Amino acid sequence: MGVRAVADDIMIRLPNTSIRTDTDIAHSAINALRWNIEVPDDKITVKVQDGWITLHGTAKWQFQRNAAASTVRYLTGVKGVSNLITVHQPKVAPEVVKEQIASALKRSATVDAARVAVESKPTHRRAARHGALMGRTGRRRAGGVGHAGCGARERRDSRRCLVPPVEG
Repeated sequence: MGVRAVADDIMIRLPNTSIRTDTDIAHSAINALRWNIEVPDDKITVKVQDGWITLHGTAKWQFQRNAAASTVRYLTGVKGVSNLITVHQPKVAPEVVKEQIASALKRSATVDAARVAVESKPTHRRAARHGALMGRTGRRRAGGVGHAGCGARERRDSRRCLVPPVEG
């Protein structure tokens, strides 16, 4: 017949020195968010119930959302964090995405930018790179650029990694 339902009645008990009121935790969380420059604290609200923090609001970038949760996660008295912050990345034109990727490739000494073709699809918010790169570092650098800061939601890679010979 199998398992139909599971009930987890886990209680988290903190040492007496770590017990704080929800109000104290909320004040600490707001203060911590204000001190973190990566967090858009004016766009985030904090709710605390039984030591559990719930974050609401918006951020422009995923790293800001992650930073908000990391900032409050280890405050004294916090039992857990629910991060309900939504990310609304600014819309970026496909030409800008293409230029940013090509620019980053040119800055990297280990990548020969002329050997990598970059294309972007405006309707799919996708960045694609084709070609050969020098070494694993070049591949990693080129891979992170199109996905991290250009507004692309998907990336497709058909790049080969060429490892230069070791000089003896």
